[in-house]
Amino acid sequence: MSHRRPLPLSTLPRLLTTIGTIGTVLAFGARADHPREFSNPYADVQWEETSVFHGNLHTHTTYSDGLFAPYEVVDLYKKHGYHILALTDHDTDHFEARPAILYPWNDFAAIFEEIRHRTSTSWRWNRMDFGQFTGPWESRDPDQLGMLAVPGVEISRPHHIASLFCDYAGGTDSEETAFEEIARHGGLAVLLHPGRYQFEDDWYIDFYRRHSHLVGLEVYNQNDRYPEDREHWDRLLHELMPDRPVWGFAGDDMHELEHLAWNIMLFPLPHLATEPLRTSIETGAFFFYRPHHQMSPPSLEITRVTGAPQRIDLEIEGQIESVDWITFDPENGQSAVIHQGPAITIEDVPETAVYVRARIRGEQGTAYTQPFAVRPAIASALGAFQGAPLAKK
Repeated sequence: MSHRRPLPLSTLPRLLTTIGTIGTVLAFGARADHPREFSNPYADVQWEETSVFHGNLHTHTTYSDGLFAPYEVVDLYKKHGYHILALTDHDTDHFEARPAILYPWNDFAAIFEEIRHRTSTSWRWNRMDFGQFTGPWESRDPDQLGMLAVPGVEISRPHHIASLFCDYAGGTDSEETAFEEIARHGGLAVLLHPGRYQFEDDWYIDFYRRHSHLVGLEVYNQNDRYPEDREHWDRLLHELMPDRPVWGFAGDDMHELEHLAWNIMLFPLPHLATEPLRTSIETGAFFFYRPHHQMSPPSLEITRVTGAPQRIDLEIEGQIESVDWITFDPENGQSAVIHQGPAITIEDVPETAVYVRARIRGEQGTAYTQPFAVRPAIASALGAFQGAPLAKK
């Protein structure tokens, strides 16, 4: 005879609530074939307790093919109001001289002395010794500057990958090996400037499905070198959402002054520290901003995101020209604006959509949210009950 384990009394209120929720969903189903709801990546942000910190996570120095020494790059970003910076020099340019990332900032001077008489393999420096074209370097203390230094490197063959929050130094020509090593070292990965390559969408989709620490795609690079990358982002989101988000990144890919401060990542954090920053990146609780003019500060600030599951509301400060809600239209194979205004309801979203994202245009620049998943409401209701603990024997 089989014996079923009884449900504990503590689960009864959840069971009744869930049954009521499912009943509501099914009743709604009589009015709509597919009841749905939003998932909000900003749901855990404590807006009253956060400040917005500016960041750039794609930057180069004379450690690879940049024109400025590391301390000069740090000083430039500090001058333009950035709080968070990753120096992501190409591994292929320094790996022979020093197979290590450019970190910590406090060791810049010592790192230069280590490589002064070693050869750079960068195209820019034509196999000169580092001491012939750069240095000596000054060290920088991020704490004294009020900045957060993010360890990183750009894995640079064949598809470039940003490795962040770890000391993996690269030196591989295999994307699969790079992703495995970044994971082994405890880092996060972002695929950079996809418009530079000719890889099919399925190539990207396979990596995103197999590597959870591959968190994003760079959709703005320098002075928007690859504007089709945002369309690419939407195609990938349509295939991967609602269960596998891909967060959008905007990077200066700074090598020289004409690349500086074209893109600003906006992180609402309780304080400036590695742990809340990493959590923000992993969960998609951040924005990015693109000014009309280089080196201009953000003219728009998204101060609150509320309203899921049936509605999303954006509270925005600044001179707004339009708020466009975008998804992918599979019928014409293109990104499409499906609604306008600071709020959107689930009824505004086409049945074919598995996500929406917002683009806020202002007089001096454009801000972007991360994608909000659109999923079946009944799945969420059932999932809530499935999470109830069973009684122990």
